[in-house]
Amino acid sequence: MLTYETSLDPEFKERFEEGAKLLQEKYTSLYGETKENYENLVGIIEAAFQGRKKDLRLQDNQRSRQPQWYMSEKLVGMSIYVDLFADNLTGVKDKIEYFKELGITYIHFMPVLKTRDGKDDGGFAVSSYKEINPKLGNMSEFEDLVDALRKEGIVTCIDFVLNHTAKEHEWVLEAMNGNEKYQQMYYMFDTYDIPREFEKTLPLIFPEVSQQNFIYSDELKKWVCSIFYEYQWDLNYKNPVLFNNIAESMLFLLNQGVDILRLDAIPHIWKEVGTDCFNLPQVHEILSMLNIIVDMVAPGSIFKGEAIGSTESIMGFFGDKYNGCSLMYNFPLSVSLWNALVTEDTREMQITLDRLNEYEKNRCFINYIRCHDDIAWDMDGETLRQLGIDSTAHFEYVTDFYLGKIPGSFSKAESKDFDSKAKEGRKTSGTVASLCGLEKAVEDANELQTDLAIKKILLLHSIILSYEGIPMLYGGDEIGMFNDPSYKDSWEKADDSRWLHRVSLDWARAEKRGDGETIEGRIFQSLKKLITARKSNPLFNSSLHTKFLETGNQSVFGYCKKNQTDELLVLCNFSGENQKINSKIMNSEGLRRELCNMVTGEIISLNEHSLTLQPYEFMWLT
Repeated sequence: MLTYETSLDPEFKERFEEGAKLLQEKYTSLYGETKENYENLVGIIEAAFQGRKKDLRLQDNQRSRQPQWYMSEKLVGMSIYVDLFADNLTGVKDKIEYFKELGITYIHFMPVLKTRDGKDDGGFAVSSYKEINPKLGNMSEFEDLVDALRKEGIVTCIDFVLNHTAKEHEWVLEAMNGNEKYQQMYYMFDTYDIPREFEKTLPLIFPEVSQQNFIYSDELKKWVCSIFYEYQWDLNYKNPVLFNNIAESMLFLLNQGVDILRLDAIPHIWKEVGTDCFNLPQVHEILSMLNIIVDMVAPGSIFKGEAIGSTESIMGFFGDKYNGCSLMYNFPLSVSLWNALVTEDTREMQITLDRLNEYEKNRCFINYIRCHDDIAWDMDGETLRQLGIDSTAHFEYVTDFYLGKIPGSFSKAESKDFDSKAKEGRKTSGTVASLCGLEKAVEDANELQTDLAIKKILLLHSIILSYEGIPMLYGGDEIGMFNDPSYKDSWEKADDSRWLHRVSLDWARAEKRGDGETIEGRIFQSLKKLITARKSNPLFNSSLHTKFLETGNQSVFGYCKKNQTDELLVLCNFSGENQKINSKIMNSEGLRRELCNMVTGEIISLNEHSLTLQPYEFMWLT
């Protein structure tokens, strides 16, 4: 066993000694007795602690005393692209008051690190982990922005791309120069023999772009693993040198003041022949070691994981102090919301989300309606069969509905063609406003449909703001931004329909947000009211789990949350018609005879025989 004596202050020494034994055990188990590599890692950890600013250490100590600080009901998130929101980092700093006005206390900056020129997968083709994309600013400006947000009580998050780098990354360039140390940091093979074996079981991420996961590099004369785009080369975590470099990059970013790192594409990072190379056990060992290192240096920081797939794979990433992620995207909720909006049937949503309750792990979801990615229609086939639904036909129907091909559809969207070799099924792109019918209603000058579209937008937001976990709004949805098909005119973006909903914020429209007579004002002010209500009531704390209510009406979704002194009942009508539920159902839950609707201030009496919800109406009853 390796040992290490640190000369640093007692604060660091105590944390180091607590985690070092476990770290060394895991490191040795994964990489064998590699004394030099482990000692190099120890030096990286100590240097990072020495470089951590005083105010960050103070924050670490505060959060160490309240380790679930992120579960506060006051945490309300928004994800933005810096350039689409306000051109650059300085522009975002000038717009801090905008976030405060809406009530945002957590900002996820979509990829801000330096990327390759040309196509860059929306910023995920990182060419340097330690530099900011020069189109957005520099690292000094980024640190200034993060510091300014911290002073306003706003938490920051950035993407940390674990699976791959751009082929222009300095590590690749060293590999191109014949440096075997760096060649071993990627999956590179002299012949196609091993890649051929991988391809037998390795699904495709973007089948519309490429039908293979390995590309041939003329410069290296080698086959290189590249499961996303040909310009993104997969990192080899079987190499401890690679792991050490990733750990150093991670700690560098945390020392800039970042609170949360979103671990991009984490289930893909370990590759084994004969498997689908997705969510293998070694992935969780890598994640555990990164957790231990963060706890040593920056215990006030946490991980947010991205894992699109089954309930089991998502819940498997939650963990405790030294394992897993503190936050995970609630992928099932997003898909179920869009499904219920089409079918006016909430049964699939309740069954799917109720399965999450079977997992007793400490959990905190990131609840979102949509994100930078497309909507992948990967609902559980067994759940659909349980409801008498043919999954193949159903996925075709919902896809066509959102494309506007089904009579009565209100949506405008785009979808990728289905490919049986793909990792995920059919996918749909579009902004929340366009998917909910607002774009079409405005084009048709139809006031009734405009009203209904706004109700749908607020209905969906009401759930992510009240369900257990942290709500994450998508920048632009707060004023009802529409699709932007102009991406098709750009050679860098034309083959990626996700740019349809990655739209630039129209600040002329945003200026209307204070006028309750405008579309922008109706959405913004309503969301602001809901956010204020959430932040003022501990019933919305993320630690409170949800119990689903059998409403007796498949169009009405209902759930309860309780603490020691109060209770919250949420009712949501996913139908375009009035819907009734029997008040006795709520009485059976032990709810009080009179409840107050937090949204309208109206008193609801459960003595009435039934309760009626208007089209797309929701109620927050306490």
